[in-house]
Amino acid sequence: MLRLPISTWTQRYLQSGRGGLCGADQVTLSVVAAEGSDQYENGHFAMATTDMDGTTEGSFALNEDAFIDFAYLAVHHTAEVSKALIKQYYGQEHTYAYFNGCSDGGREAVMSALRYPEDFNGIVAGAPAFLFQFQNSFHHAWDALSNLEPRRHLEPFYSGPIDEGSGEHLTVGEMQFGSENGWIDVGVPATDGGSVPSESMALSTLRYLIFKDVPGANYTLHDLVFANSTIDLLQPHHPFLDAVSPDLSAFREAGGKLILWHG
Repeated sequence: MLRLPISTWTQRYLQSGRGGLCGADQVTLSVVAAEGSDQYENGHFAMATTDMDGTTEGSFALNEDAFIDFAYLAVHHTAEVSKALIKQYYGQEHTYAYFNGCSDGGREAVMSALRYPEDFNGIVAGAPAFLFQFQNSFHHAWDALSNLEPRRHLEPFYSGPIDEGSGEHLTVGEMQFGSENGWIDVGVPATDGGSVPSESMALSTLRYLIFKDVPGANYTLHDLVFANSTIDLLQPHHPFLDAVSPDLSAFREAGGKLILWHG
């Protein structure tokens, strides 16, 4: 999707990222933190976004090209094509290019800075899911199972996933007391009998995206072993899906500016 203002363009291009596993139902020009700004509301930007070749249930990843598109390539291709169309439409190139995304869009943002440091002059990465594999498997699965299974004690829930063999915590931070209102419509249904978003996100990711040997549609959350041995199985897809390298030197040398936010 590409929007080209007729008379209000100020030689700037803004590309927006998508959340979750993206897909056609995610294709909007919402820009999260930039909503309400004069520049956005008054059509100063040529804007674009992409569905990342994704679908909410994850089976798109069975196609290698679609998997790579989702991992990092779709954002780059969208930027290239959009810039070419901008030049053709306006008869001049853009002056500045920006990217703004949250959640998976935040991962897309950081991935762009790492892999294609010259695509954007400025990048805003909100709540980036840059440790994509772990966050969308262990984290979301733990949320979902904690809701589905009756608990005699709440302490294990706050502690997070633990390797049953070694007793080692599998996450650095633990669930914060007082954060309960933030669980609604994430790890806890918004209404009685409602769905658990963390469950669908975890299942789609576990079934199709993160393991080299794809377990497929019959995989359930109860099949997930909360152990370091499972984390080891994430290594083959780590370079594709996780945007965790601290080396942003190429982006800095290209003159890029990066803002990270969370909250």
